[in-house]
Amino acid sequence: MQTTGMEISQSWGTGMKGQLIVNGIQCCYGSRIVLEDVELRIDAGEMVGLLGPNGAGKTTLLRAISKALKPRVGVVLLDGRDIYTMGEREIAREMAVVPQTSAPVPNFTALEIVLMGRNPFLRRFQLEDEKDLNIARQAMEHTGTRHLAN
Repeated sequence: MQTTGMEISQSWGTGMKGQLIVNGIQCCYGSRIVLEDVELRIDAGEMVGLLGPNGAGKTTLLRAISKALKPRVGVVLLDGRDIYTMGEREIAREMAVVPQTSAPVPNFTALEIVLMGRNPFLRRFQLEDEKDLNIARQAMEHTGTRHLAN
């Protein structure tokens, strides 16, 4: 990965559906190149840390992965498909990004925020059920955040 001072730390996962590949992307803001020739592979179930100083391109990489910023060059693949050919709901069933924000956030518990990730699997006006709660709790257990649920 050729970015200024940015590191990606990975722990290998289960190899399930949901592989994310960043292949040779270049991202720009106007004429300023911020990321160049970035390569990354994340398998489903992996926990990944993105570390680096301010200005290294961490947020830009996350924006490219989440379709908030289209790379000028290269491709972001989810399960072997270009994310720009996929629908938002289809992508949301495989991955989610919770961006940093300085805006006030309602008083949601951590479990409620994780449970929001079940939305793409629900029909219109359908509420989460016990199955969804269990999946959210398992996700928190997997990430070592279950103690933050309430």
